[in-house]
Amino acid sequence: MRQVDVAKQFIGECLQPGDFAVDATVGNGHDTLFLAKLVGNSGLVYGFDIQIMAIELTNEKLRQAGLHNQTKLYQTGHEKLSDYISASIPAPLKAVMFNLGYLPGSDKQKITTPETTLSALHTSLEMLAVGGRISVIGYTGHPGGQTETEACKLLASRLTKDFRISINIPQNKVTHPPELILIERIN
Repeated sequence: MRQVDVAKQFIGECLQPGDFAVDATVGNGHDTLFLAKLVGNSGLVYGFDIQIMAIELTNEKLRQAGLHNQTKLYQTGHEKLSDYISASIPAPLKAVMFNLGYLPGSDKQKITTPETTLSALHTSLEMLAVGGRISVIGYTGHPGGQTETEACKLLASRLTKDFRISINIPQNKVTHPPELILIERIN
């Protein structure tokens, strides 16, 4: 099973209609669409991406699927997510998805960075409900990807007893397979 599918299964197990979720890296919109289906008309998904192309593509996907009313997309870095959602939601976040790296088919120089991702991850952990989940897919095959993934794994490994952590690193690949960090707040 692909890491993306494992992440979706993990997140899908905790999200219900009416929940609040974040796609911290909108990219091509697949995760935003997935989250919007799960939270339904009574929930809300916040999406963040620095590239206008990602926001426009995702908006179009959401409109075509009839899911644009339960989403709010922002063309800004995920490190600013607390500026947009901390005071605007009546309940803690139930799910946050990170799919790190760059937008496929675009400028490979525009990538997520350890500094912005760790900031967004810290904020997400603070805003996460008990039973809420975070998935982080790190791509290690591009410049900066290994460093960012290692920083996220280090942060996850230092979490307290309030969290359950799983780090999945495929062992049977010759190239740089994506690594998956799964975090669940248990207290």
